[in-house]
Amino acid sequence: MLKAITTVTCLTIVFLYCFLLILTYPYVCWIKYRPSDVLSNFEPSSDALLVPQFRRICSKNSQINLMPVPSNILFSTRTKFIRLPSKIQIQTKSSYSFPVSFISSNASFILSIDFPSDIEPNHFYPELAIDESYQLNITSSHRASLTAQTYAGIIRGLSTFEQLQNEDQLPIPLSIFDRPRFPWRGLMLDVSRHFIPYEILLQTVDYMQLVKLNVLHLHLSDDQAFRFQSKEYPNLHDSHRFYTQIQMKNLVEYARIRAIRVVPEFDVPAHTGSWFVGYPQLASTGKDSYELIQTWGVHNATMDVTREEIYDFLEKFFFEVTQIFPDEYFHIGGDECVPYEWMESEHIRKFIDENKLVDHQGLQGYFTKRIEKILTKLNRMCFVFFSYSIHYFLFFFVQVK
Repeated sequence: MLKAITTVTCLTIVFLYCFLLILTYPYVCWIKYRPSDVLSNFEPSSDALLVPQFRRICSKNSQINLMPVPSNILFSTRTKFIRLPSKIQIQTKSSYSFPVSFISSNASFILSIDFPSDIEPNHFYPELAIDESYQLNITSSHRASLTAQTYAGIIRGLSTFEQLQNEDQLPIPLSIFDRPRFPWRGLMLDVSRHFIPYEILLQTVDYMQLVKLNVLHLHLSDDQAFRFQSKEYPNLHDSHRFYTQIQMKNLVEYARIRAIRVVPEFDVPAHTGSWFVGYPQLASTGKDSYELIQTWGVHNATMDVTREEIYDFLEKFFFEVTQIFPDEYFHIGGDECVPYEWMESEHIRKFIDENKLVDHQGLQGYFTKRIEKILTKLNRMCFVFFSYSIHYFLFFFVQVK
C-alpha cells in the first residue's frame, strides 16, 4: 500500500513539474537566452540558443518577411502581436542623424541606438568586409533597441526595422541577430549603354540600402557612350547625356552615408569606341575619326597598348577619377578584347615578337600589368574581367595582385 502511494506521489510530482515547465519554459527560455545587451556578445552560438529537447517549444519558424533573411530570429511562443508605427523617435548618446525617412521627434515609439562612442559617421567610408552585424530587440509596443559595433551595422539594422514596419502582425518580444553572409553584395548598372538619370541613381541607392546591398558598380564607359565628365580630357564624355563630377561626388556621398560603396568601371583596352570619338590617336587603326557605335555587341575597337602615350593618358585620367571615387577598387573592364585590330597592325605584331609576348593574350597581359602598376601608385586595387578565349566564351573574374 505504502509502495503504491509512493509511486502515485512520485508520478504526481513529475506530472506537476512537467505541467509547470510547459507553462513557464517559453518565458524562462526567452529570459535565459535573450540577446545580451553587451556589444561584444552579439550572436549567441547556435548550440547555446536552445536546449535541443525544448527547441520546438521555445522557437518556431518565423513568418516575418525580411530580405535578406537575418542570421537568427528569436521570439518566445508566448507573444503578442503589434504593428510598428510609420514614424518613430530615435534616441542616441550623440547628435548623429541617420538616412531614414521614418523619424519624428513627436513619435511615441522609441528606438534606442547604441554604438561605440569613437565611431565618426562623418569620416566613415564602408570598406570591403567591414563589420555590418547588428542586434535589434523589439521588447514592447512602444520601445526597441538597436546595437552595433560600426556605423554600417546601425544602417543595416535600421533597414531591417524599416522592413518590419510593413508587417501587419509582428510578434513581440522579438530579437534579431544578423551579419552578412557575403561581404560584397553589389548591383551593377550599365549606364554607358543605357543612360540612367542622376535622380534615379539616388533612388536606386535608397532601395539598395533597404535590402542591404553594399556596392554600386557603375559601368561608365563602353563603345556606345562615355558618361563621366573629364576635365583633363573634355572630349571624352558624351556631350548630351553624362554625369558631371559634382553629380558623381554627390552620389558617392549619398551612398557613403548609407554604407554603400561606389565602384567605377572604365573599360580598357577594348570596348573603347567612345574614347576614340574625341581622341582617335588612342586607337590601334590609325584612323582620323570615329563615331559612336549604335548597336549592342562585341566590337573591334581597341587601344594601341604598345605606345607609351597610352599609359601617360590613362594615368592622368585615372588620377582624375580617383579624386571623385574614393573606393579602393577600380574596375578596368578587360573583357571581350577582340584581337583583330592588333593582329592587322604590323607594328603591334612586331611589338609582340620583340617582347616575346607570344600572342594577343600575352599583349593584353602586358597591358593589364602596366595598368595595375599605375593604379597601385594611386592606392587602388585593379579589378578586371578577363577573357582568355572570346570564341568559347570562357569568361572568368580575376583580381590582379
